[in-house]
Amino acid sequence: MRSIPINLPLALLALILVQSCGTKEKRCNPLDPNGECYQRPQATLIFPVNGDTLSDENEMTFRWQGNNPHCQYSYKLAYASFYNNEPELGWSNWTEVTEVAFSGLDEEAYIFGVKARYPSGDPQDVPSTADFYVNVFPSFSLLVKPCSTSVSLNEEIAIQITVKGIENVMAAKFALSFSNNLLEIVEPGVTEGALLRENGGEIVFLHSANNSLGKVEIDLAVAGGEPPGITGSGTLAVITFRPKMIGMATISFDSYDLRDMNNNPIQIVKSRNGKVSVE
Repeated sequence: MRSIPINLPLALLALILVQSCGTKEKRCNPLDPNGECYQRPQATLIFPVNGDTLSDENEMTFRWQGNNPHCQYSYKLAYASFYNNEPELGWSNWTEVTEVAFSGLDEEAYIFGVKARYPSGDPQDVPSTADFYVNVFPSFSLLVKPCSTSVSLNEEIAIQITVKGIENVMAAKFALSFSNNLLEIVEPGVTEGALLRENGGEIVFLHSANNSLGKVEIDLAVAGGEPPGITGSGTLAVITFRPKMIGMATISFDSYDLRDMNNNPIQIVKSRNGKVSVE
């Protein structure tokens, strides 16, 4: 068989083109901060979007995407009123996932933030954020707030007893149980919330707490004021706890009785207990 001679000039030209393409590819590497095609890492939120009102009581999955498949991500969810208090705290570990699920969110305004970085450690300049509101409980709900939270052993936590969409409430009485092997009530102990003070009346606030039994009883009422009953949403009482050991603690209603300005019982449509993860 006759061999075909190699065209040396064409072979050399092909080699030069391959080398030049490799040089161009390196120069245009979007991960190379010294390259011509460099792009800063950027995460873009898909869900939620700014201004959303979320109404799923169960699990909510937040999603985002990055500008490069090599991105890593860190995310943060916090009450809107607290999100910017300590900007460097509350962020997750860096991960390659592009979604995260949350459940048991409170009736509250939140901010969710996510930021991207490259494997080199080069981070996104400003995190991408979305402000949204969770509206999952009907009016006439009685709630332990936060519903689910995490604390460290040296961190105290204030648990609120709140109502949503109540009408003409004048008095409330409840008994609660808590995991006394994991939590104990500490100063300031049990204090009144702001809701019953909204009409300017006189407040009667009685309470008892027993750490050894893991029990709390609260009895409060408003006398006088205008209008005589309170309508709206807010906090009835606050209980301050300190963790004792690692584990999952519960704070739950044993009983409750709310009364209107004519001393008629107010029907609670839904109640929700709380969980505290001590880590």
